[in-house]
Amino acid sequence: MRDPSADGGSRVRELVCVVAAALLVAIAWTWPLARELSTSLPFDARFTPSSRGSDTHQYVWNLWWTGEALSSGRDPFNCPLIFHPRGHSLALHTHAFADGVVAWPLRAWFGLPAAFNATLIALLAASLAVAYALGRALALGRAPSALLAFGWACSPYFAQKSLEHLSYAAHPWPPLVWLALVQWRASEEPARARLWALVAGAAAGLGVLTDPIGGAWLLLLGALVAAFGLAPRAGAAGAASAANATGAASGGRWVGAWLAPCACLLVCAPYLRALANELAALARATGPDLLGRGQLYHARLVDFALPPGLHPLVHGLGAGAPIDGAAWSGARPETSSLYVGGALVALAAFAWTKRRDARRLAWIALALFVLCWDPGPDPEGWLSSLYRKLPLLDALRVPSRGFACAHLALCVAAALGAAELAARRAGAWSLAAVSALCAFEWWHVPVGVAPWRVPAAVEAIAALDSRGAVCVIPFRPGSYEAMSWQTVHEKPVTWSYVARTNPDAIEAWRSEAPGLFAFALGEAAPDPAALAGELAQLDVEHVLVPLDELLDPKLVTDVLDAMPRWKRQELDRPSDDGAVGWWRRE
Repeated sequence: MRDPSADGGSRVRELVCVVAAALLVAIAWTWPLARELSTSLPFDARFTPSSRGSDTHQYVWNLWWTGEALSSGRDPFNCPLIFHPRGHSLALHTHAFADGVVAWPLRAWFGLPAAFNATLIALLAASLAVAYALGRALALGRAPSALLAFGWACSPYFAQKSLEHLSYAAHPWPPLVWLALVQWRASEEPARARLWALVAGAAAGLGVLTDPIGGAWLLLLGALVAAFGLAPRAGAAGAASAANATGAASGGRWVGAWLAPCACLLVCAPYLRALANELAALARATGPDLLGRGQLYHARLVDFALPPGLHPLVHGLGAGAPIDGAAWSGARPETSSLYVGGALVALAAFAWTKRRDARRLAWIALALFVLCWDPGPDPEGWLSSLYRKLPLLDALRVPSRGFACAHLALCVAAALGAAELAARRAGAWSLAAVSALCAFEWWHVPVGVAPWRVPAAVEAIAALDSRGAVCVIPFRPGSYEAMSWQTVHEKPVTWSYVARTNPDAIEAWRSEAPGLFAFALGEAAPDPAALAGELAQLDVEHVLVPLDELLDPKLVTDVLDAMPRWKRQELDRPSDDGAVGWWRRE
């Protein structure tokens, strides 16, 4: 007679091994990030001319503000410390709130850069472990499950996104939603089924809190998985039926189906309230959209077929690779690394010929892929054109950001093909060869890093007891100095980056301080006395200027030096991050 405790011990050992292996792979895949945990941040030098302007700094600020809000009991989706003195909603910002919750205790222990890097590594490790668990829940062997986990979490898409956009790095929420649906469908006990329904809804809600656009795609993936019955039915038994259990649920029943949407709404209720308020505020906004609508990045079909330029043996290969001598384009990082590997496609095609559930799964992958691809004429596809015509939908300006869900469906189909291949004669050798090809396609150069630098002027302001605001000149919507430096000095700032800035916020600043606004944009040099008056009206006590980024710094410094009751501050040590000038109101 078989001892049930033996199976339990085996599962525990497998769990421990999987978690340890996932952590090791995550550290190796993001190396040298672990070696420079507290001194550097990820940086993609191919697409961002300066590490100071890297999108990573925006996400560092996101984690910082989440910790500040949670520590003080404030609303994390509305920040009063930006666009001082009014503040601004973060409902339409790439907030990554769920990541901020993970990083909150890490920041207290290790500091902000280390918290960011450790969160990135932990998310990748969790993604690997949960994707492996999904494969096992689908009655797949260890090798196909490992291929599913590696093929999805370590894809070039996540490798590139993790350098600039934390909210689009590898996260465990998509495979966790699928895993919960599988376990929910397979549970024979109603109480256990309801528990997994809650997990499915909570995981979907966490996906929304990580990024609303990505969360919308995740909700679509979960709906498709549930609708197509891609989870084993309760009571499925036997090795043969278990192998094809993913397609056997068409006649089953979902116990406690109402719990999943309720859990999702409960998890993201504070965000949805902030979103409703901000949408209403945008509908009432009368100011001009001075920042303009976001650019729409149309992914071409060739972007999915060419390696993304991350491979060390073929440097610069692929549609996403930089072009020597060409002007930098924001479309390149947004649509790079959408590569669909040949090894995974071959395994998915093999599964198509052998399994009914793989054919169902192919329709899910294809539907999501078409939405990511956005077919239609260049430079805009049909979806992009629709986004431009419908109010607020231009916020969904990157259809390819749903690629993660399409890719997960492909990886599950490939894992089904791997299971079929492994069961054949000499299948282990064939699977090893295909896995080696997948590893070759996925392998990339070491993660680029840039030192975390804090200008001496910012450190000096942080040491002061004053609570006056800080103004960074010049004002560039895509520049993150104000956000990055605020994480150190913790003072209010006159402006900041928000993914969807309310036009009234910019208009209010322009109407109250027209001279400062024009000066910060480099349009005109105001009278120094008038400029000093506008700064005082906005309660600005410090002005910071990255002088090394200006073509002619004297055009700025001469005006600031001439302001009455303002004095340029001399620093005890030179700045180690370029020449950053500091003026303080007396």
